[in-house]
Amino acid sequence: MSGQELIAFAPKGQETLMQQRLSVLAACLVLSASRAAAGPMYTITDLGRTSSRNYPFNAANSLNNLGQIGGTVFDGTRNQVAIYNPDGTMTLLGSTGDFGGLNNLGQAVFYSDNSYTSYLYSGGTVTQLTGIYRATAINDSGLIVGNSSNQTEFGTPGAFTTVAINCNSVAAGVNNSGIVIGTYENGCNRYWSGYWMDSAHPQNPSSIPPLSYPTDQGRYGEISSPVAINNRNEIVGSSGVSQGVAHAFLLEPGVGLIDLCPSCGASAAYGINNHGDIVGHTTLTAGFLYTPSLGLLDLNSLVDPSWPNDHNFIWDGIAINDSGQILADGAVNGFGTVFLLNPTESAAPEPSTWAGALMPLLAMAARRKSTARR
Repeated sequence: MSGQELIAFAPKGQETLMQQRLSVLAACLVLSASRAAAGPMYTITDLGRTSSRNYPFNAANSLNNLGQIGGTVFDGTRNQVAIYNPDGTMTLLGSTGDFGGLNNLGQAVFYSDNSYTSYLYSGGTVTQLTGIYRATAINDSGLIVGNSSNQTEFGTPGAFTTVAINCNSVAAGVNNSGIVIGTYENGCNRYWSGYWMDSAHPQNPSSIPPLSYPTDQGRYGEISSPVAINNRNEIVGSSGVSQGVAHAFLLEPGVGLIDLCPSCGASAAYGINNHGDIVGHTTLTAGFLYTPSLGLLDLNSLVDPSWPNDHNFIWDGIAINDSGQILADGAVNGFGTVFLLNPTESAAPEPSTWAGALMPLLAMAARRKSTARR
C-alpha cells in the first residue's frame, strides 16, 4: 500500500483540535429532552413489511438527493430489486439480486451473486454490465465501482479496470471526484483493512489505519471498514478497537481519524452527506444521527415521542441525503421494517437540556437488547 496522504492524518500542530472535537463528541452523547416541547425534528414513514404498501421493502441501502431509495421489495411472489420514488411509486427492476448503489441522477447499479452478474439502470433501461461481477456504487458521472474475481473494479460500461490490492479487495463507495473506498485482505491472513484510492491513479491505493490495534482480533478480524464517502472526501465506517468490538469512525481531511462514540460500546457509521451529517448505529442508542454542530443524537429522540417504545424503534441510520432525509431500519410492533425520516421545521435541541436525557436512553437501550431485531 502507498504512503501517500491525500486524506491527511492530524499533524502535530492539530492534536489539540482533535482532542477538543473528541471532548465535544463525548459531551454531545447526552441527548436533548427538550424536543418534546419543540416538536419532533423528523416525521417517520414506514416503507417496509409492516406497512400496507403494495411493494414493501425487505431491505434498503441507498438514498439520493432526489429522495429516491434503492433496495429489495416483495412483489407478491418473489423479492426483486426496486427504486422507491418521492411520489410514492415503485420502479421494479426485475432482478432477484441485491441493490448496489444509487446516484443523484437516478441511475442505479445492482447485482446477482448467484449468476455473478451486475446491471446498470439508467433512463428507464436495464443493461447488463460486463467486466464486473458485483457493482456496489455509482457516482454522478456514471463511474461504477465494485469487484470481480475478488479484486476491486471501477469504470464505465464496457471499460472496467481491475486493481489488485493484496489477496482480495472490494470497493464500497465512490464520490464525484473519483475517490474510491473499500476493504482489502491484509496479508492474505483474513484481517480486513480499509483503503482509499484516486481512480485517476489506481496504482497507489492508501490504507486507512484503525482507531487502535487490537491485540487479538481473531483470524477473521476487522481492522477498519469504510462504507461511505462524501464529496468533501470525508469517510465513515467502523474500526476494530478490541476483540469483537468496533467503533464508528470519521476520517476527516486535515484532521484525521475520529472515534464518533468512544463511550457507547459497539458502533458503526453507515452514511454521510455533503454537510458532514452522519448516520449509523450504537449499542447505547440504536440508530444515531451525528451533526458537526450538535454531535451524536439518538434518532428515536427526534421523532414523535409517543412512538418509540420497547416494540417500536429505529435500529440503524443507513443513509442521509443533503436535504436531511434519513433512510433507517428498525421495528414496528417487534417486526423488522424500513423507514424514511423527513425533517420538520422544528428547532434543534437546546444544548442546555442534553443532560436530562441520558438515563431514560440508557434504560430504553437495555430494554431493546431483549427485543428481536427482526
